[in-house]
Amino acid sequence: MFNFLLTLLKTTTMNILIATDFSANALNTFEYAIACFPKANFTALHCVNIRQAGATMMVDINSEIKIVKEKKLNSLMVEMRSKYPRVSFNGKVEIGLFTQTINEEVEASAIDIVCVGTKGTTGLEEILIGSNASNAVSHVSVPLIVVPEYTEVKIPEAIFLASDFTTESYEKENHIIDKIRTYFDSKLDLLHIQNENDNTDGMSYSKIIETKDIDVFVEKSENIEDAILDFAHANSYDMIVLVPKDRGIIMNLFHRSITKKMSMHADLPLFIWK
Repeated sequence: MFNFLLTLLKTTTMNILIATDFSANALNTFEYAIACFPKANFTALHCVNIRQAGATMMVDINSEIKIVKEKKLNSLMVEMRSKYPRVSFNGKVEIGLFTQTINEEVEASAIDIVCVGTKGTTGLEEILIGSNASNAVSHVSVPLIVVPEYTEVKIPEAIFLASDFTTESYEKENHIIDKIRTYFDSKLDLLHIQNENDNTDGMSYSKIIETKDIDVFVEKSENIEDAILDFAHANSYDMIVLVPKDRGIIMNLFHRSITKKMSMHADLPLFIWK
């Protein structure tokens, strides 16, 4: 029965939204998403940031900018349809706030996954370019793939899910493992980063380990972000899966702030689950 459902899920057409600013990085994100999900329906969305300084004048300026961006998006759609004639593409330009506009399109078009590119790693460039991806991690309502600049366009062959090994996380991560396997025929592992105050033993994960043919690794470190990235590079992984959590003032291993930080600094694609 499970194998039947897995086959059904793999043949179900997905709807994927690509946030674009027409940069080389955004185009690479588009190419990466197509490589990963070649049978999906794609919506390219460009958001014109609202300009509010002088009511009527600003409305006119926003409208003029939208017209210019629609021409650029139409050209992009022609290019992509020519390059990928068997892939379904749709393009939209909207005026509004970045994450709010994305969420509105997610609702309107039944989007399954959002893909955004990130470029910034230091200084002002990080603030201007990386902030949209970072904000999307917190506020976009569906799973999100963050694609760093220069990411190789290919299907990921090796993926790991960074787990906090808690009872709270078990059911969700169990579900995520199944979903990831409907998307990719890739090696999939679990990683837990243990610090000196962490007493979790992962016992609740024994069923996952036994039934899902998955390897589990435990690394000790006080720097969660660096430990995750070091593990990924040392073992040649192609994608990292992260699960943001809200626990008020409690800063667990994979609190939302860690996930946001990694979206700014990681040099591998991050699959952020909601």
